[in-house]
Amino acid sequence: MPIKKMTVEPMKTTSAKEQTISSMVDQGMMDMKRTPYPPSYNDRMSWFAVLYRFVPDGIGVAGIRYAFNPREIKLRRLTWLLLVFIAFCMTGGQVIDRILFFASHPKDVDISIDYKEEVPFPSVAICNINQFRRRAVTGTVFEDFLPDMHFNYPSVNLTKYRSELEAYEMTRVLREMGHDIELTLPLGMSWNGRELTHANFTRRVTDAGVCIVFNDIDNGFPQLMVKSSGMLPQP
Repeated sequence: MPIKKMTVEPMKTTSAKEQTISSMVDQGMMDMKRTPYPPSYNDRMSWFAVLYRFVPDGIGVAGIRYAFNPREIKLRRLTWLLLVFIAFCMTGGQVIDRILFFASHPKDVDISIDYKEEVPFPSVAICNINQFRRRAVTGTVFEDFLPDMHFNYPSVNLTKYRSELEAYEMTRVLREMGHDIELTLPLGMSWNGRELTHANFTRRVTDAGVCIVFNDIDNGFPQLMVKSSGMLPQP
């Protein structure tokens, strides 16, 4: 079999300019593969569409969430939209009403100064720190009971006094064994230039015992009036 001779052409050397052009073409092809085609108009999504689709799921208010949720039926969305609109209108009306009311500077209290020529004189109670007269309790159970209560309280043995104390009524004891007006108040007192007697005072049982009260309106005495505060002027 005869042998054919094959000739191989030697490789041509490329210049630097050709290598640069080839690399630029290769880089352009790679960039075309990496760059996606621009989306069409129907595939684009605006910010309004994003808000319209995703914001209702993130709203905590139930009414607004249902009103703007595109997955809900239209009747339910319209109902919630109407309710939310009415609620916002009522809230806005109340806010505006309160702002206008506050801007009108309302007042709750009217203060006026009324100058009186005369003011009522208060009742005056004179109480003795010793609630019982010694002469009145001598010979009774209170002669031993009162000192025992004063010095040995609260370790007083009430058992030995109970039978005798049950025979007394405390209000009557205070009135009978308390201090008298005649023995408590001296004569020669005066009020607003008028001389006072024992008839101007009354005896009243209080928490401090029997007290001598001047200007006792509750017992029928007329209300005394003064024209100035402080000490009364001396005649």
